[in-house]
Amino acid sequence: MNKLAATTILILLLAVLESVEGQVRGLMLPQDFPEDVDLATITPQTVDMVLADRAAVLQLVECFENEARCRSRGALSFARQVRRLGKSGRCHRCSPRQQQHISVIMRRTVSGMQSKHPAEWRRIVPYIRNLL
Repeated sequence: MNKLAATTILILLLAVLESVEGQVRGLMLPQDFPEDVDLATITPQTVDMVLADRAAVLQLVECFENEARCRSRGALSFARQVRRLGKSGRCHRCSPRQQQHISVIMRRTVSGMQSKHPAEWRRIVPYIRNLL
């Protein structure tokens, strides 16, 4: 193989690696709970992504059970925000639109936990009795 061909192959390989790296950066890696969690703005797609990742679900459960052992700022933030909700998931400082969004997110989260992660759901229930 001549020097020009080897250089061309090397450049193409670097371009492919750079492209793959850019795509990987945009993915949520296993065991990563999203950092910028806000109940008023979290998307249903993010909830689904977390529910599809057992490691993220386990992080969330850990944060509900023991904040001191929680290793994820995002999961801790989510757990704290859920705990602050009033009876039946009422957010006392939220606008009606935000409250509607939170209700949708909470229904989706509860439903997903019950159907996809029943054992983990049972572990969380004692910490969210006021919502049920």
